[in-house]
Amino acid sequence: MSRSSNTPRSRTGVRIARIAGVLVLLAILVPFVGTLFFNGYIYPLNGLESFAPDQYPQAMLKAADLYGKTIGYRAEEVMSTELRDLAPLGGSYCWGIVRMEGTGENTGLEQRLWVSLKRQGGPWMRSDTNIFPDTASVSLLLDPRYELFFSPLTLPNFVKLRMEAKRLWREQKRRFREVYGSDG
Repeated sequence: MSRSSNTPRSRTGVRIARIAGVLVLLAILVPFVGTLFFNGYIYPLNGLESFAPDQYPQAMLKAADLYGKTIGYRAEEVMSTELRDLAPLGGSYCWGIVRMEGTGENTGLEQRLWVSLKRQGGPWMRSDTNIFPDTASVSLLLDPRYELFFSPLTLPNFVKLRMEAKRLWREQKRRFREVYGSDG
């Protein structure tokens, strides 16, 4: 006698497979959605909630200082800045360069930091929420680790892709350290 495919044992196997599939899907989606939420809501506002619309240089210094603490620098002064009102939309956009002084092992070193912020009816926030370095709202103007990406194509593309993925992962970890004060 052969068993039919509709036995309790086969239904249990199907249920287990479905539950396992849902768990795998959740294991992928939850971190992805959490990272999107962090980069889209938590990180852009971190530390900038208390600045008034006309306090954009102070907000820029604060954003630079928060960034600098995670890489061993502190914000010293805003070297140049520009403010632009977004008239029809009712917001503001500011950008500029902040001079950074090294702390700890970076003592005696100096860096320039690009900062861009926006405000649309609420507090100032970092103007871009993704983690790609070419569109980062707060970033070093030139990081020595980027040199490889400006050199001729001497390495296979997958090596550069892996290096870029590591660089994006380092930036994501740095953002978690900036917000939560640990390695996240």
